[in-house]
Formats: sequence, structure tokens, C-alpha cells
Amino acid sequence: MEEKKLIRGFIKQEPIGFVSFILLLAVIIPAVFAPIFAPYDPYKADLSNSLSAPSLSHILGTDELSRDIFSRIIFGTRTSLMMGFGPTSINLILGALIGMYSGLAGKKTDNIIMRIVDIILSFPFMILAMAIVYNLGASLFNLFLALVLVGWASIARVVRAETISLKENLYIEAAKSMGAGTFSIMVRHILPNILPTLIVLYTMSVPSAILSEAGLSFLGFGAQPPSTSLGIMIQKGKDYLFDAPWISLGPGFVLLVIAMSFNFLGDSLRKYFDIKIGK
Repeated sequence: MEEKKLIRGFIKQEPIGFVSFILLLAVIIPAVFAPIFAPYDPYKADLSNSLSAPSLSHILGTDELSRDIFSRIIFGTRTSLMMGFGPTSINLILGALIGMYSGLAGKKTDNIIMRIVDIILSFPFMILAMAIVYNLGASLFNLFLALVLVGWASIARVVRAETISLKENLYIEAAKSMGAGTFSIMVRHILPNILPTLIVLYTMSVPSAILSEAGLSFLGFGAQPPSTSLGIMIQKGKDYLFDAPWISLGPGFVLLVIAMSFNFLGDSLRKYFDIKIGK
């Protein structure tokens, strides 16, 4: 009952966030069930209908190998979402654990962890990710690994700040006096109080990971043919931007919708949680 009340309150107070959530579902569901929603095989090439303009048979046209753009967008979105949700989920867990431990630990341990975070954050994200993928080899797995290696640090810093503000509360002191260990305090007392922050961080980090994957794939450091992603489709379409702009515009628009919807949803959740906590 309480959950339904929270959902209704969110819809009423943050309609833009709710619309963004619906748009995300409209993108995610076809991507998850791509073989059902895709009208054509996204990898089948026959050259008989190359660079065909949007029509009733191919609603977003075809590419240089006569592959249906709409079908490739559905499968490419699945790859991009996997690279968004997967690394971000791991980063959230790592960042939350490291941030909470750093905030609760002594000054020496906290300083060591934060200096490591500072070193990681001092490098431009895309440059560091490209360096990792370049040395390991261009592939989705190595790109996944790169996003995990460099993505947890910013989350850890935010969680550490939240933990430091919470650890002086009386219930934390009471738990320590009763012999509760660091891990127990993290899970039972800190985590429930920073959960709204983690949810907002997650919704804001997923589009960053998706855009990073698209950018790295566009530069040739991500998925490799015959695999597809939104970044690869945009990169392949740049050679036909004036003759067949639909090759790049279709996946580019989907990428825009995903990024904006996640950002609007994250912003709405942040404002909603701020109001609820304020009350």
C-alpha cells in the first residue's frame, strides 16, 4: 500500500520523470525481446536493396548492405543498454562499498582510498578508457572492463561524503558501543539511509556509460562487426550522411532519447527524494 502511495505521489509531483520512465520502457522492452520485435534479420546482407529510403517495408530505410535499420537499432540498443546497465551496476556496488568503508574507516585508511580515487578521477575518462581498451584489444568485453575500472571512483566519493555526514549520529555510536562491526554498520545503518542517493546516482550513471560506449564504439574501440551497437551504426552512417542520412539519424535519435530520459528521470527522482526526506 505504501509503495502504491509513493508511486502515485511521484507521478503527481514529477510528471516529466514519469513520462521519461515510460519512454525508457518503450526502448528497453523491444531491446530485451529483440528477436520478437525486429522485423528482419539485422545481420543478413544481400545488396539488392542498399541505401533504400524509409518506406512501408523498411520504416527507417536500409544501410549499404541492405540491412534493415529499424531491426539493427533494436539489436544495437540491446548492446548499448547492456553496456550501460552492466558496468554501472558493478560500479554502484563497488563504489558504495568502498565509499562507505572509507567514510567509516580511520583517517589513514580514508586518506589512502581517497588518493587512489583522486588519481583515477584526475585522468580524462574517455582517454583512460581508450588507453585500457587499446592495450587489451578492441572488444565489448574489454570495453566493459574499462568502464568498470574507471567508473566506480566518482560514486565512491559521493557515498563517502554521505557516510561521513551520517556516522556521527547517535544510532551509529550506539551500534559501535554494542560491538557492531564495520560491515554490519554499513549494511544495517548506512546503506538504508543512502539508498535514495544510490538510486539517483544509478539513473544518472547509466546514460553516461551508454554515451561512453557509443563514443568509444564510434572511434573503433568498442563492439566490432558483425556485432552492432548504436555507436557503431552512427559511425558506419557517417560515410553516407548526405546520401542516406537515416543510417546515422535513426540510432542517433534513439541514443538521444535514452540519454535524456535517464537524465530527466534521475533529476525527478532526486527532487522527489529531497522533498520526501525534507518532510
